[in-house]
Amino acid sequence: AVTFSSGAAEATLSVATEHDNIPEVDSRVSAAITLGSEYRVDAGADRAEVDVYDNDVETLTSATTLWTSTLTVQDIYGTLLGALDGSSLNPDNWSEGRDHFHVNNLYYFPDTQELSLSLTRGLSNPEQLTLHLDNLQLRLRGVSGERFFSWTIDHPGWQADQAVAVRLTREEPNAALNDRPALRVTDTLETEAEGAVLHFEVSLDRTHQSSISVRYRTRNGTATAGSDYVAQTGVLHFRQGQTFRIVSVPVLNDTIDEGSETMYLDILEPFGAEIGDGTGEGTIVNTDPIPREWIARFGRTVAEQVLDAVKGRIQEPWQPGTEVSLAGQSVGFGAQPDAGNGDGKGNDQETAAANLAAWLTGETGPEAGQADTVRSMSQRELLLGSSFSVTDGTADEGFVSFWGRGSATRFDGREGTLYLDGEVSSAMIGADVSHGPWKSGFVVAHSLGEGGYRDGENSGYIVGSGTLEASLTGLYPWLSHSLNDRLDAWGMAGYGQGSLKLERPEEPAIRTDMDLWMAAAGLRGTLLEPGSGFDTGGEGLTLTGKTDALIVGTSTDEVTDPILGNLAAAEAEVTRLRLALEGSIHTELTGGSVLTPGFEIGLRHDGGDAETGFGTDVGASLTWTDPKRGLSLELRGRGLLTHDAEGFRDQGVSGSFDWDPDPSSDRGWSFGLSQTMGASATGGVDALLNPDASQVFGISNVSGSSDGSGLETRRLEMDLSYGYRVLGGRYTLTPGIAVGLTDTGREYRQGWSLVRAGQGNGSLEVNLEFRRSETEGGETRPENGIGINFNARF
Repeated sequence: AVTFSSGAAEATLSVATEHDNIPEVDSRVSAAITLGSEYRVDAGADRAEVDVYDNDVETLTSATTLWTSTLTVQDIYGTLLGALDGSSLNPDNWSEGRDHFHVNNLYYFPDTQELSLSLTRGLSNPEQLTLHLDNLQLRLRGVSGERFFSWTIDHPGWQADQAVAVRLTREEPNAALNDRPALRVTDTLETEAEGAVLHFEVSLDRTHQSSISVRYRTRNGTATAGSDYVAQTGVLHFRQGQTFRIVSVPVLNDTIDEGSETMYLDILEPFGAEIGDGTGEGTIVNTDPIPREWIARFGRTVAEQVLDAVKGRIQEPWQPGTEVSLAGQSVGFGAQPDAGNGDGKGNDQETAAANLAAWLTGETGPEAGQADTVRSMSQRELLLGSSFSVTDGTADEGFVSFWGRGSATRFDGREGTLYLDGEVSSAMIGADVSHGPWKSGFVVAHSLGEGGYRDGENSGYIVGSGTLEASLTGLYPWLSHSLNDRLDAWGMAGYGQGSLKLERPEEPAIRTDMDLWMAAAGLRGTLLEPGSGFDTGGEGLTLTGKTDALIVGTSTDEVTDPILGNLAAAEAEVTRLRLALEGSIHTELTGGSVLTPGFEIGLRHDGGDAETGFGTDVGASLTWTDPKRGLSLELRGRGLLTHDAEGFRDQGVSGSFDWDPDPSSDRGWSFGLSQTMGASATGGVDALLNPDASQVFGISNVSGSSDGSGLETRRLEMDLSYGYRVLGGRYTLTPGIAVGLTDTGREYRQGWSLVRAGQGNGSLEVNLEFRRSETEGGETRPENGIGINFNARF
């Protein structure tokens, strides 16, 4: 009977096994519980079984028995086998030549797990003697003449008053150590994937007639237990006639390409057999997408930022002067044909410098005659909208220019269940020269990238994530040639070096070097422009065609570090071919309003390690402005009609209406209304090359909740404000309200802006805003916030 003590939830049934020293067939013991009056028995859980493996070994026929005995375990000076006088230990003394041997004492000390044996005299060949103690076989090893022997054994489990069979044998000269089969473990290899398992085969070199067991355990190599594989320990039992068993080691999947890693399976402490090859090597082959997928998009983004800057230098007309723009605000002036210096260049550089200094100190607006102008800017706005150029020369002699600009672009991507994103900011400085139809120059760009990745199933369960940071400095020379007044051909190349840092939760950061190379070439032609001399149907029409090809390669070095971890060398290559046609018609209506319809169509092919396949992009726009009434209306639509990349969608529709009766002043009424659906509705073919965030794939989070249409994301924004003079007219106070509605929630904003415009004695601006965000259905608690912004200029 099994008794549960008061309050106990468990009870133990113990069944002891016995030693008989006779090799037998393995057996099985069963225990069952029956239904009683005070308890119930769960169906299927009323029986348990345990296998009992026989551990006895056959007598070795190649050995000669010198003596045998059965000793009793006694608790004297630790644990003592046999009697102090040795009489029960030596029923059969043996002689070799003229030497007569006696075994004195046999001790086992539990505290030190040491077993010791002493003889009356030294042995000439102790290596040939084996001491058998039940299931232990101990070889006597030592130098000639030694008569004390000791071994460390692992918990034999002897108890007081237990009978232990003792036997001493001598192997025949030149005989093998024993006649037992040999155990071997094989090497194995597996590619890292979800559910992957390393299978080690542990085998015997021949069949056997008794049970054999061996312990096993895994061991780290370059792979680490807990992050690359699941550590395993245990015991393998071989039944009679069984020659192999399998040890399975689960491989842990992640998204980091760590290269091929190794771990080991050791077999040890065999019973009934010997170790032939006791170590198997397991190789985990790694082919994960990070960092390859991320650096592919990072490299492409850097190349496109530099390429956009170079295209701007090629297409824009050059003229002597200094141009400076801060946060989108031009504060410099071009050439003034005649400023009294007689050289035709004018004092444009002095004028630009003076106006810039005046604007920065608040003495005047960025344009002559505009006072009461206050300009605040965010860090991102400053980077995106700031540029400068200093140009000198003439059309006959050629121009030399020194320029700079900033750029910031966001990218997203998806590879199976892997979602990744990032933002790249670049600061570029260039120098150009032009002479006749030729233009050439170079760009030095320093790019910083930050992003992350999330690896999870469509259910939203994230199984891996991390962040990446990149820094790259490159040199990009370019060359352009005007084939005629309407067609330009250009080409550029470049190389950069930098570093990449990868961070994972609760893991040390991994740093490696990174390289980038790129090449691009293209044609751009003006097919039609206003006043080109075509028929009246072409009046006001601008039509441009362009084609280009781009290839970008990005690579990182291998990292092998036992502490920080491993990272395989990664190489990514991205290609793009594009053919596009863009057009617009600028029409002035009666009353001074302007109507501008536009269209765009493009064909593209993407290849390499990012999105791949053919795609078609079309778009249309309609803009109407009435400067006199302060009205503007804009409708835009754009979409990627087809693309071979699975899930690649980019469609957008937007409409906006703005009313500001006095655009030149920050006082009076101002109203804005806009509706957007899907991704950005502007940008045409170029927008597809710099997709924004998760809108590319029509998703808003890693759960993949989008239906794939690309238009399911909607946002309606309304804002209303009124500015009026306060404090004697020196300040403008502008209260305003704004509402934003999306498919997933609502946002409300209420704010006040107090502005003091400076005229020689500085300026001051204070903004206070309250914001509340609510999710659709109230699934999460509303978020409330307050923002205060203070700007002062002296």
